[in-house]
Amino acid sequence: MGCGGSTAREAAKKVPSTPADCKTIAAEHEAALKELFDKIDSNKNGTLSVEEFKGVVEECTGDIDIKKFMAFYDTNGAANGTLDLAEFGWYMADTAWNIGGGSVEGASEKLPGLIEWFTEELETIQAEAAAPEEAKSTPADCKAIAAEHEAALKELFDKID
Repeated sequence: MGCGGSTAREAAKKVPSTPADCKTIAAEHEAALKELFDKIDSNKNGTLSVEEFKGVVEECTGDIDIKKFMAFYDTNGAANGTLDLAEFGWYMADTAWNIGGGSVEGASEKLPGLIEWFTEELETIQAEAAAPEEAKSTPADCKAIAAEHEAALKELFDKID
């Protein structure tokens, strides 16, 4: 299954990538992959936990089976339930491989756009998480506000009548 088999929603599975393919592709885009990795690594410990990457991966590629995903990509050293930069790079390279038609050249061409897409989705997810929840009014809230402005409301209704 190559260096992971892609979870991409519309993957055109042709020839599976190899670990060497993924390493080559990721190496060509190392700086951009590290920048994205660092943005996802919210606790800045140098690895991505499932909680850190699951939202953006699912937003971009659809629901994932975490056990299968980690079995494919958590392979650099001992499987530890997190992704290091190399493993994340292999995942991104493998996804680009499938989008790019199953070649190193195609994947290298598609990876910058894939990184940009992930970055945009991550920024949206982070902005939504940081936004305060909208307060919802209750009937008691409305009644209290109306009571505070009873005279003004009465005057307004008198003008309308």
